[in-house]
Amino acid sequence: MKSELLVVLQELNEEILIVNQKVASRNRLRTKINRILGHINQEKKRLDGLKIKMQKEFADVEKLESINLSSLILKIKGSIKEQYNKEQQEYYAVRLQYNQCKHSIEKLENDVIELRDKLAVYSTVDDEYKALLLKKDKLLKQHHDVKVEKFSAELTAIQTEKTEISEAISAGDSLLEEMNKLVKILNKARGWGVFDLFGGGLIATAVKHSKINQAQEIIHHVQYLLNKFQDELKDINLSSDTLEKIELGSFSQFADYFFDGLIVDWIVQAKIKKSYDSSKQLLFRVNLLVKGLRKRYELLEKDRNVLRGKYKQYVESVS
Repeated sequence: MKSELLVVLQELNEEILIVNQKVASRNRLRTKINRILGHINQEKKRLDGLKIKMQKEFADVEKLESINLSSLILKIKGSIKEQYNKEQQEYYAVRLQYNQCKHSIEKLENDVIELRDKLAVYSTVDDEYKALLLKKDKLLKQHHDVKVEKFSAELTAIQTEKTEISEAISAGDSLLEEMNKLVKILNKARGWGVFDLFGGGLIATAVKHSKINQAQEIIHHVQYLLNKFQDELKDINLSSDTLEKIELGSFSQFADYFFDGLIVDWIVQAKIKKSYDSSKQLLFRVNLLVKGLRKRYELLEKDRNVLRGKYKQYVESVS
């Protein structure tokens, strides 16, 4: 095959690579939409179950005048010598889980709307791809070169993995940002809890409860971002030596774990540390994963540059 023809084929492969990435992006969007719709169905079933459970618990605590987090804690704290009211604690734990689940469904439904809007941009990619393949097919019928096809396939695979990892890094960065906020709030509230125990009085109590309410808002968003990050990781091969081997299963119900012990953790100073420690541990694990992803991305970029250099040398060497 003459070098002039190889140059034409190289340019054509570059066009195909761009369109192929569009096809891959379109397919990823479709996969994400279907995956999110599955999550929505699961969360709706869970919401129904939590609603029934919450109604059952509420029947035992109809005396509650409000479900506001701070006011509820004040009420429970007043009866701390009576070892709390078990029914109140169980009701509010379920209520928090119910609100988190409802919030999750709303976020997921908004995600589907946004992804479908993005999907509409790729409505013509199949026709573009077919047209370029037809053009390439005619060219290859004149002169076939296996090496060119191999270079093209390897470059496409590298670019696809880079895109997937880039999306996972973006999701991980968003999660880390919210996790850092949560850890800071928990740490401050933990400090006010100590002050409260040593006679901080109403001021310390009010500040601590304010931190609890802030944590409640953030934890909803953290759960959503955790699920999103985990979904992005499903598109990536995590067996690479550059990625830390971290158990992801425990991510999915982080908020439930947090809310189950929230009331006790915040009132009994000996247990406040649990919520803080669990958040710190999760932050550490996510940070390790994101660092591994960045390392993998950098290696892929190097591999891509080396491969493109070899491709160029091959084209130039053909007479």
